[in-house]
Amino acid sequence: MDNTKIINQINQLFHNKGVKQEERFNLLIELLEKNKNGVLNEKYQDIIQLINSFDYNNHELIQEIFMSVGSKYIKYNLDQFYTPLTVCKFISSLMTVGPTYNAIDPAGGTGDLLLYYNGSKTIWDIDENALKLCKFNYELNKQTNYNLVLKNSLENFEESESQYFYSVMNPPFGSNTVITDEKILNKFELGKNKKKQEIGILFLELGLKLLKNDGILFIIVPAGYVGNGNKVCSELRNLILKNRLVASISLPENTFKRSGTGVNTYLLIIQKKITETTDPYKIFISKVNNIGYNLTKKDTPIKYKIIKETGEVVLDKNNKPILDNELECLYEKISTFSRDNNLTSLNIQKTKTDYECIDSNKLSLNIIDVRRYLQSYLNVINTLKSINATQVKKLGKIINSTTKIEKTQKYKYIDIGEINSPLYSYKELYGWELPSRAKYTVKKNDILVSKLEGTMSYCVILDDDTSYIATNGVTVIRPNNLNSLYILFSNIMNKSFILQHNAYLTGSIMASLADTDIEEFLIDDKNIDFDSTKKILDTLESLQKLRRL
Repeated sequence: MDNTKIINQINQLFHNKGVKQEERFNLLIELLEKNKNGVLNEKYQDIIQLINSFDYNNHELIQEIFMSVGSKYIKYNLDQFYTPLTVCKFISSLMTVGPTYNAIDPAGGTGDLLLYYNGSKTIWDIDENALKLCKFNYELNKQTNYNLVLKNSLENFEESESQYFYSVMNPPFGSNTVITDEKILNKFELGKNKKKQEIGILFLELGLKLLKNDGILFIIVPAGYVGNGNKVCSELRNLILKNRLVASISLPENTFKRSGTGVNTYLLIIQKKITETTDPYKIFISKVNNIGYNLTKKDTPIKYKIIKETGEVVLDKNNKPILDNELECLYEKISTFSRDNNLTSLNIQKTKTDYECIDSNKLSLNIIDVRRYLQSYLNVINTLKSINATQVKKLGKIINSTTKIEKTQKYKYIDIGEINSPLYSYKELYGWELPSRAKYTVKKNDILVSKLEGTMSYCVILDDDTSYIATNGVTVIRPNNLNSLYILFSNIMNKSFILQHNAYLTGSIMASLADTDIEEFLIDDKNIDFDSTKKILDTLESLQKLRRL
């Protein structure tokens, strides 16, 4: 029986015995400790038997316990999610072990991020039971060189503790996790003179504070931190860049799905610089698609490489299945990058392989979202520039003024779900029935493009009805004339537009596109088959009429 099924059975037994959900985590830790020390507990003997049947060789056991039992205790009210072990192993592979090297995780939880680091390590956490499970985790995995400290990291940090070579963390983040305590805020550059600040942002600054000069911070952050244009995120990126951003790595969508969130995340590697970095430097960039788990399934099972033609699993020379894990190749790329750029703070090997990077002085508005700088994107943009492509804003106007809703008027409401690329449907609703996101009046020839992440949906309004109203989840482009309509419609269907759309999405949980970005998109107005495009739109108009019958 696998560990997940055993944990589910333990949960059921707790339920049968009347143990409240918020009490189960503490009790399970107590039983684990007593069982390890040979202390009997007759009341929970059936649970002890299940504990003894755990597969303790599975390194994910502690994560499974915490996510299945501890989630009700701590995770959801802290927006804290547990890092896939392949990511933990990758981070540790970049960290040097030796007498002059040490590491800290100031938001350590169960200690997984440093589980594979065999050097001296310190774990801080505010929760005593999380540290108990961390201790159990390290003992289980034969780790001995560690120090566990019960501590409110943000509140009780002292400048004298800036003694670590590595700082590693996946802190709580999100708009629901904020600090309002003035005493804590004033300890941080990004907290001073503010009424509140996100915990994740303060933890990133803390991670740098804990380091010696030239030390390295590995931190997992929400995608919004690297791409959002708001003042808070921009100030955070300024702090990162005036130290030294070594690497910006986009992790796959749903990396934290097993923890119950689809938040988009990045791994940032930052080198501390006591003297502000002013000279340009190179930043390693990469977009990772596979980390050894099937992220399309709820329980994110292990994912192996397969032979596409046959579906067979790829085996190594010992006939063992090979993980579909790009992080192993990424290590070689970062090693080569580090050698080429004289970065001695990382544990690197003598490898030589291709990688992508960008000069720090070529970042656009200090955005460090890699999708805008990868060569696959730049090749498309440079091709468009080479033909002197035009922009969306020169072919039409973005309609972003909201409509005054009349409660007794009937509207034809187009939501995201009604856009079927390139057709559309609608719901007939009175004004008082409309959702708050019903914002834009649209008319014939208006182009609607989804602002949200995922498969890009679009449509063209093809009839003269004046009662249409669209969701604010779309950008409404009103072409200047019929020629502009044909040019825009032809481009919206091609890969270059979709690539720009995906590159400019910002946000962590529900990524979206700003109207000010889409109006700057490059449009190929030189290679348009106007006759064919007109025929397509005429056909769509006929099909749209059939939909209304």
